Amino acid sequence: MNERSDQTSSNSSKMKKDGVIFEFCEVCNLNHNQDSRHKYFPSHVNSLSSIISRFHKKLSNIRSYLKSPVPHGSENRVWCVFCNCDIEELPSFFAFGTAIHHLASASHLKNTKNFLWKHGGKMDKVDSLRILEADVVKWEKKCRLLKSDGANETTHGSLNDIHNEFNSKCIDTFNQNINQSINSSYMNVVECVKQDFGSIDILVHSLANGPEVSKPLLETSRNGYLTAISASSYAFVSLLRHFLPIINSGGSTISLTYIASERIIPGYGGGISSAKAALESDTKVLAFEAGRKSKIRVNTMSAGPLRSRAAKAIGFIEMMIDYSVKNAPFAKELSADEVGNAAAFLASPLASAITGSVLYVDNGLNAMGVGVDSPVFTNLDIPTGN
Repeated sequence: MNERSDQTSSNSSKMKKDGVIFEFCEVCNLNHNQDSRHKYFPSHVNSLSSIISRFHKKLSNIRSYLKSPVPHGSENRVWCVFCNCDIEELPSFFAFGTAIHHLASASHLKNTKNFLWKHGGKMDKVDSLRILEADVVKWEKKCRLLKSDGANETTHGSLNDIHNEFNSKCIDTFNQNINQSINSSYMNVVECVKQDFGSIDILVHSLANGPEVSKPLLETSRNGYLTAISASSYAFVSLLRHFLPIINSGGSTISLTYIASERIIPGYGGGISSAKAALESDTKVLAFEAGRKSKIRVNTMSAGPLRSRAAKAIGFIEMMIDYSVKNAPFAKELSADEVGNAAAFLASPLASAITGSVLYVDNGLNAMGVGVDSPVFTNLDIPTGN
């Protein structure tokens, strides 16, 4: 036994003296014999910079969910290079919930510091590679509000009324984990209405949500796009499904759309125009299904630009109103009363034979093929309408 120990000790000394010791670098993914000098080599520095850059990009995406939590609709995975672990998101109730808690943990902070120290990273960048506990506290508060009442709004800014964070986090989403909670909220509302009124004749869906409405479609994230579709289109489908049993035969349902569903309106992005197109398509299908099943009418209204506090969320409503006044057949500003009167008509027996329709309430702007205020028409004798 002693002889074997002596032999082992001798071999170890021989390796240290005569052999070459290699060390594996997880940054460069190779074995090297450069000791601590390796982290100063240009190839290593470039590899480390690339790893940190990719992690920053992923973390930036997670921070968007941190700011606006939504129920996740897919199996998201995050590889944490600093902790050398794969974070499985499937059990998480909210998107990237598991990753958020991991990135704010003490173990992640410790591992990140060790990783940067070992591989030559800048220690003053540690906070940029993790999530602060204070941000997690805010995120958890938002999540509690959403879980306690799936139908409550969470606004982000005083001008976000029409595009407020009603989010797919508050509407039926694409994930079964949240459906039960949201459906329960719908059922609670239906039950309250049933207790107060017994049955109803009119159901109006008048909300929209496009958290990335100011972004071009090419720059819209998957989350932003699905949120717009969920809150602005599918919400109406779900709302009607839950209320259908207490809507009287001959009743009327109305939603609100916009001409961006069929025409290009630059600046009206974030997938909200796609959501309006889906809403108009759903209106036709629902008109058939609800009509055959319960004799319920389903229509949607496409109003023109209106000077409302909510419409300011898109950022250029004043320009849209000015354009409408100059180019619509009726050269005047649209009023809220006119939109309300049209809704009252659709909800009344006067529109008993109208279903599956898009009713334009925009002073006729939808009929125009060109903008008559264009310099091209300067020499034409076009009535101003004033």
